[in-house]
Formats: sequence, structure tokens, C-alpha cells
Amino acid sequence: MSLDEDAPALQILPSSTPGIARSPIPRRRDGTRIAVAPAPAAPASTPAPTPAPTQVAAQVGAQIPGGADPQAEQLLAELVTRLGAPRVTDIDPASLTPGTRLVQLGVYDDEAAARNAWETITARFPSFLESRGRIVEPATSGGRVFYRLRAAGFSDEPEARRFCTMLLAENVDCIPTLIR
Repeated sequence: MSLDEDAPALQILPSSTPGIARSPIPRRRDGTRIAVAPAPAAPASTPAPTPAPTQVAAQVGAQIPGGADPQAEQLLAELVTRLGAPRVTDIDPASLTPGTRLVQLGVYDDEAAARNAWETITARFPSFLESRGRIVEPATSGGRVFYRLRAAGFSDEPEARRFCTMLLAENVDCIPTLIR
């Protein structure tokens, strides 16, 4: 007994079924056939024209195989915008004024490790750090140089504490600090 014998027969739903008229239809692939129910007569009002697929593809530098799919193009454009490399704003520690609220995200042996930690945190929580400035500050203690990784962009102590609470809940070190 094969799985095909137990499977119910597939039905083709008419495009008048709610949700079907706007559902994407898979593109035809070589050697396969796609069955589509005939569409009802066009409504009295015609929708606004959608941009050509090549317009969006050209903007994002992509090629869309098999022809136009405006819905897929729109999704692709959104994803490229959202998933593009986040902009990191490096802040010089010397430029910070007393009273500036920060959070400390860790202490590292070298500057490269601190910057890599920022990238790791950003990859895990992109929306947390997207509007924050990165500060990699060298410090010395006991004759040893280390690097503090901090984030700026907090208006007050409660905002910095809320930010740390969210990261601590995900097992990421975070300590609210104040420049004195």
C-alpha cells in the first residue's frame, strides 16, 4: 500500500473562492503542468498597474527567473531592505559627556573581539541595536589592557535598564552605566 492510495483526491478550487484570487500561483517548470481554474470576468474597476518586475529586480540587483510576479518582487525588495547590512555608528569614547547613559555589553582582550561580539549580538537581536551607537573603549586595570563594549543612545536610566532586562532574559551580559 503506497501513500498515494491513502491521499484524498486533489481538487482545483475556482478563483472565486475567497483568498484564492490573491494567492500566488507557482510558476510553470519544465516538464510539469499547472492546472488553474478559469478566472471569472474582470470586475468593473481595474486595479492600479503594478511596477514591472525588472524595476524592482534592478533596484536590488537580482534577476527573477520565469517572468513577472509583483507580489514576490515586493517581498524581495522588503527583505533586501530589512536584511541589508546594518549600519553601525562608532562613537569615540572621548566625545561622551558626563551624564551620558550607556550599557556595557562585555569586556574583551582585544578590540577585534569586542567588535565581533557587537556583530554577534546584532545578528541575534537586530532590532535591539539598530539605533544604538557602538563604543569600543580601551581601559587598563592591574597593568592589563582590555576593551569595553558599550552601546549608546539611551535617554535615561530606566530606558537603559529596560534594554538590559531584555538582553539579560536572553542570557546576554548587559550592565547600565553612566559616564561621570
